[in-house]
Amino acid sequence: MFEKLVSWPAVAFVLGVAVLIAFMGYRETSEMTRLSEHGRKAMAQIEEVHWTTRRGIDSNYTLDVTFEPEGGKAVHEEVSVDNDIGEQARNDESFTELEVSYLPDDTSVVRPADAEDGSTRMYVVAGAMAALAALLAMLRLRQGYAAGG
Repeated sequence: MFEKLVSWPAVAFVLGVAVLIAFMGYRETSEMTRLSEHGRKAMAQIEEVHWTTRRGIDSNYTLDVTFEPEGGKAVHEEVSVDNDIGEQARNDESFTELEVSYLPDDTSVVRPADAEDGSTRMYVVAGAMAALAALLAMLRLRQGYAAGG
């Protein structure tokens, strides 16, 4: 088991995950910056609520919403929301609208108006994964030296 954990494919996998998460963080930073600098706000109609349930816990809420951008026709998009908003949209029949921010030149970039930039958490996780990859690589090299090769 230990040999598989410190194998080069395992090191490459962990490093690949770190790079993927860092890219997701970069994308989040980019979109949130563009929204704060150029975004517009609109009231969106909540059409449908989606979520996943694991071990009896509901999470990963997304809302299908429709909104009208300035000077445009109605846009239908999917918006990720936190658990509180998702549960409210699912359970409260009077909660039918959500204020969103969107980019006028790319209405597929849409977030709840009060959404926070989650990229810092992604960067922390990516850094931890990269450190784990470095540790695994050092253990692999040490293992190779100990075996005489």
